[in-house]
Amino acid sequence: MSLGSSGLPLGQVPVGSIVAYAGLAPEQFAADYWLICKGQQLDGSSNAYSNLFQAIGDQYGSSGTFFNLPDLRGMFLRGVGPRSTEDPSTDGRYKQGDPSKTPIPPTEPLVGSVQDDQFKSHSHALGPDNNGYHECGDYSVYNVGTETANATGYSGGHETRPVNVFVYFLIYAGPPVGTQAAA
Repeated sequence: MSLGSSGLPLGQVPVGSIVAYAGLAPEQFAADYWLICKGQQLDGSSNAYSNLFQAIGDQYGSSGTFFNLPDLRGMFLRGVGPRSTEDPSTDGRYKQGDPSKTPIPPTEPLVGSVQDDQFKSHSHALGPDNNGYHECGDYSVYNVGTETANATGYSGGHETRPVNVFVYFLIYAGPPVGTQAAA
């Protein structure tokens, strides 16, 4: 396997491959054709990026001969699966960078699509205690005579998320057309 000056493999991974990088200063990898996935626009007609454009197309946005890299800052990646099995909510998927969030038609590929956050539909059972309160976890709903209050307090943070670790996502652009990766 050929390694570039950054220590990452050259020519051994498919153009368009994305890797998680846990180190510092990922800009150093640009010399080895690895780019940070931050939504930047590249010229698909240039020799430098035509292979990458051929691999990922305009799935992440485009304008004329320019195409966008995925913007994976703050995003969680999800593996592609059949539309109805592993991802039952594919109807709301849209292309990254689409301000109108137009749903992707069922005949188009979903790679590169975005799905907004969502809570799965659920309910919480209430059970009465001896003082006229109905308990639900940390919250109470009380019923005194004919007066009912159904207020709960706020709890939680600013977003819904799993436990996570920050990493950089890098995409392999490959060497420019007409050149070879360094050995």
